[in-house]
Amino acid sequence: MGYDLCLAALNRGDKVIATGRSRSFHMLDNLKAQGADVLELDVTSDLDVLCDIVQKAVALYGRIDVLVNNAGR
Repeated sequence: MGYDLCLAALNRGDKVIATGRSRSFHMLDNLKAQGADVLELDVTSDLDVLCDIVQKAVALYGRIDVLVNNAGR
């Protein structure tokens, strides 16, 4: 679902930042090829690491309007 949602957002001209854990980060290559920015993110990381990733995401576009958490299976 998350992949399809990202593609739909990209196709309508939205800016997308896709994230993934290091072990599955390569799976974001197609989204990157479609125009998404990608950042490595593990939601179980220490708070300092999470804050750093948020700062990187905000630095890309100046803000985050919508966040979709599609973690888990």
